[in-house]
Amino acid sequence: HPGGSLGKNLTATVEQFVSTNKPEVNSTANIREIIISISASKHGITVVIDNGEILGVITDGDLRRMLLNQDNVSEVTALSIMSKNPKTISKNELAKDAMAILKDYNIGQLVVTDQDQYFGIIDLHKLLDEGIL
Repeated sequence: HPGGSLGKNLTATVEQFVSTNKPEVNSTANIREIIISISASKHGITVVIDNGEILGVITDGDLRRMLLNQDNVSEVTALSIMSKNPKTISKNELAKDAMAILKDYNIGQLVVTDQDQYFGIIDLHKLLDEGIL
């Protein structure tokens, strides 16, 4: 029936599950600003944006890998540790399509866009909790 998980899987859009908490830093952000942004978001990710353009993302994992490889973090900027060309999805796409991307790339979050502008984050666990397969 339409209210069940089958109906939800057929009709629910990304916008229904997107987090309005939008973690972001600019490309020159230092390690402290990056950590604060990631910690404030509860998603384990922040989006690197300059002049409205999505340049990349930084995850908890990116931070840990950087700390293992860098002795001096005082010179680290968002641009130097971000993952370029992050996976994105339009807020108008079906939530099940977001889930397919998350599974295909084995990632926990997707950057959600609205006409190519940063709109929010959609999280694997939120979709699972809502019964999106």
